[in-house]
Amino acid sequence: MLSEQRAGALHERTRDVEERLRGKDTALAQSKQQFAQLTTDFRYNLKLLEDRDAELERLDASVAAHRAAAEKAEAALAQQRASLNERDAELRRERTRVAELEAYHRCVAVTVTAHGASATYTLNVEPVTLNPNP
Repeated sequence: MLSEQRAGALHERTRDVEERLRGKDTALAQSKQQFAQLTTDFRYNLKLLEDRDAELERLDASVAAHRAAAEKAEAALAQQRASLNERDAELRRERTRVAELEAYHRCVAVTVTAHGASATYTLNVEPVTLNPNP
């Protein structure tokens, strides 16, 4: 009888250990499944980050190229503005020179008219040379 009691207790204890073992096996399987899902998620997120980094590098290169093009365009614009300013100054000088020549010729015309068409006279006229850079 004692041995039956002992055998029953051992059998009960064996069932209890087997049940706990099944629980541990189930928990281990869930942990493995969670680990596999976390690994998959990690790889997916890592790929997203790598793609984002590649896109950022591409955009950085594009921004650098656009900045260089903008600087080049600004330099060309500044050069064109300087050229325009130079030509405007030259035009103002030429207009002044034309106005001076017109005034001189009006003065000569007044003198000729005042002395009459039959009068003989000598004009001391200096030769005029057009110099674009006075």
